[in-house]
This record gives sequence, structure tokens and C-alpha cells, in this order.
Amino acid sequence: MGAIITIPAGFPLFSSQGRERPGRRLPPLAAVLLTAAVLLTAGYGLVNRFSEEEQLYREYYTYYYSHLIRTQKEAEAAKIADTYARHYARYYTSNEYRSSLASTLPEADTASMAYPANSPNASMRISAEGLALIKSYESFRAEPYFDSGGMLTIGYGHLVRKHKPVARLTEAQAEKLLMQDIRVAEAVVKREVDVKLTQAQFSALTSLVYNIGPTAFRDSTMLKKLNKGNFKAASQEFARWKYVDRKHSKGLARRRGAEEAMFRGAARV
Repeated sequence: MGAIITIPAGFPLFSSQGRERPGRRLPPLAAVLLTAAVLLTAGYGLVNRFSEEEQLYREYYTYYYSHLIRTQKEAEAAKIADTYARHYARYYTSNEYRSSLASTLPEADTASMAYPANSPNASMRISAEGLALIKSYESFRAEPYFDSGGMLTIGYGHLVRKHKPVARLTEAQAEKLLMQDIRVAEAVVKREVDVKLTQAQFSALTSLVYNIGPTAFRDSTMLKKLNKGNFKAASQEFARWKYVDRKHSKGLARRRGAEEAMFRGAARV
């Protein structure tokens, strides 16, 4: 979904350096009053946020250190684990991560893969051509990377969720996650589309949902046109999703073109 972005070092969140600054200490009563004022002003939100960051820091530090110590010297393992842990603690408590959950596929489980038995497309599965299209545009990444939308992903565009750290995947492991995510995307199409689709149309829509998430598809003009049986007009809607932060993306434009061609029956992978 995007190029690998090097994880930046130097997030002074929880290291011992800089947590306290030298200077004259407040009298006990003044300190108590100041603390009370801060808590009342922040409504405890800031305190809770940093509590979550610290918990995540410990969780991710332990995970990465336990992996790194196998091949690195102790000091180097601790340094790298600290860099990763501080970065992920900040990322997973950011508004960007929370908002990203609304535009991505939910985790693969019984609920997310459910669809009505009477769906006109209940028996459909993505075609080999549709699978190849997704894989060609997502591309395999063995290690976590930030996609063009700023979401931490791995494998074939699989979202790396909070409390589920992963340092590296084999291609076989990535393909397993890919197929789970595709089952979720297929279920979205089966739940939302009320008209019978061809194999090519179903595969193209599954690829689209895999990329833009169920909410955007559910609220789209494309779906409205589809459910009215206006397939030609619906196919023209693919081009709407070629922007990242309101900026035109050549990669997304190519993908939307390939999906539209497949939807029309002139597959182009």
C-alpha cells in the first residue's frame, strides 16, 4: 500500500532523561494544589492517556527486547527495543490510529465474516484474477511499514493492531492473513449489494472494499447506483477513490483503473 518508512528515533516519552528538570521544589501544599488543578482541568484524560502510553511502552519493549536479545548484545537490544516501544506507544494512542480503524477492515472473526444466507451473491468467492490484483497492488512486506495513508501495516496491507505486535512475517504467514482479510471484504460485498453480480464484478468490488474499508463502501454513491441496477454508472465511481489526504495518488489511480476494467469485464491486472 505504500513505501517503507523508517521508524524515527528519539521520542522522549518515558526514558529517565528529561522526565524531571532541576530547579526549586514547590512547597508540599502548593504542589498538592497544582496537581489538583491540573487533574480538574484535564478531566483525567491526559493522565489516562499517559497511563496507556506507559502500559504500551512496557508491552512493546518486552516484546522487541525478547526478540532482539537473541541476536544482539544486551545494550544494543535495549536501545533498539526502547526506540520501537516509544514509537509504538505514541502511535497507538494517537488520534490518527483511532481514526484509521474507521477506514479499514475489521478483524477477521465470526461477526465480520457473516452475511445473509439469502444474499444474491452468497456463493461468490474472489477469483484468481481478483486475488492477483490485490496482491499486485498491496505487495508483500515482511516487516511493518506505514502505508500512504499513515497506517501501520504488514504483509499484503494487513493492519497491525494495538496489542498485537509483529516484527516479521514469512510470505506464507502473510498470505494466511491476506485470505482472512479477503473473507471479511467478501462478506461486506455480500451484505451490502442487493443485486446479482458477475464473477468479475464481485472480485473487483472485493478488491475495492479491501482497500477502502466497509464504511466508505456502505456510504458510497457507487453502492446506491449498484443497488438500483445501474452498473455502468456504478463502474464510473471507482475513480473517486484515488486520493490520499485529498492529494491525487498515481498508485491508487492505477488500482482503481484495474478494478474498473475488471468490473466491466475487461480484466487488467
